[in-house]
Amino acid sequence: MTLKPLRNLLVVRPDAEKTATDSGILLPGKAAEKPTTGTVLESGPGVYNEKGDLIPTGVNVGDTILFHQNEITKHVIDNEEFWILPSTSVVGVLS
Repeated sequence: MTLKPLRNLLVVRPDAEKTATDSGILLPGKAAEKPTTGTVLESGPGVYNEKGDLIPTGVNVGDTILFHQNEITKHVIDNEEFWILPSTSVVGVLS
């Protein structure tokens, strides 16, 4: 199944949760850090301003992004979890 987002929405595959700190200390289940990075799988075209000009999302398919977690919607399609979030939640593109 393919999912094409509308407006300024992004479909993101979240990175795996960190189960250990950078120094090697193992984290129990609830203390594991939730990912705030992921890979963009699909991107909507953007939104239109009052003048009718299209403002693109600013990210491309395949980009690894850093984002805020407050506007995430989680969906499971074909037994794989994807996150849908607005492009306004993106803090930056990692390189």
